[in-house]
Amino acid sequence: LHQSKTKRRRRRRGTKRRKQKVLKKKNEKQQEEEQEDDTEEKETEEEENAEVKFYRNNSALRPFRKAIAPIVQIQQRSMYDGKQQADYLQHRNTKQALKRQRLAETTKQQKYLDTTQLRRGRIDKLNALKEDAKDEEMAKHLELLVPDGAVEGDDPVALLTNGNESENNDQMTTDPAKKDEP
Repeated sequence: LHQSKTKRRRRRRGTKRRKQKVLKKKNEKQQEEEQEDDTEEKETEEEENAEVKFYRNNSALRPFRKAIAPIVQIQQRSMYDGKQQADYLQHRNTKQALKRQRLAETTKQQKYLDTTQLRRGRIDKLNALKEDAKDEEMAKHLELLVPDGAVEGDDPVALLTNGNESENNDQMTTDPAKKDEP
């Protein structure tokens, strides 16, 4: 028994170590991929920065920049609805936040309605089942109400036999005063 426990412990340790090695390899691969992505981004940023620097600092392109400036301003106005880029982005973000909030509120209300309607439906079904059960319970109680047992009363009880009823009625009465007469 003790040996089997130690073997199990060793196996567990072995699986933990294997899992740790696999996770370590995955992390190393992810780090390498991230580094490759970072180097590619840096290279593209450097290329873009070099192009922008060339455009801004080249004196031969100054007349071109001057000619294009009004067109860029018109383009910016049409792009941002006549507002500055920061104002436009802020306005857009607030509109989106309000839209998300309204959507969340309507979904919450719909969920509440659905759950209350579902609950109401379940309660109605439960009440219907209770009503059906009442009918069944009453039927069961009525089945149990069988007329049996002794009855108290003043009426003489006649026993039925296979012969004439009149003979039996005369002979068999339960009244003790009539029994003594014949």
